[in-house]
Amino acid sequence: MILSLSMSSQNLKDGLDKILNEQHRATGQSYSLMVISKGKIAYQNSAGNLKKESAGKSNQKSNYRMASVSKQFTAGAIFLLEQQKKLNLQQPLSDFFPEFSPSVGEKVTVIIC
Repeated sequence: MILSLSMSSQNLKDGLDKILNEQHRATGQSYSLMVISKGKIAYQNSAGNLKKESAGKSNQKSNYRMASVSKQFTAGAIFLLEQQKKLNLQQPLSDFFPEFSPSVGEKVTVIIC
């Protein structure tokens, strides 16, 4: 379902709330969604429980177990950052995580070829 971002913020909130709740009812899965527009949070909400057997509600800080689903998004983000010259694939991890021991952080790069 596609919603126009030009709709009023209340209509956007109502429309996205409806989608989240319909998806939760249809699948039994929990969902969290954040929409950022012009650097500001335009919408943020969750639907469902933390675990199927739990009564605790999910929220924007819920930790969803996504298995290997996020790996391709991480790789895509890395390559976009490289294209924008914000990241060099040969940079050692210690550039990003100075707490790594030098014996590890200096030898491992963002992309190991």
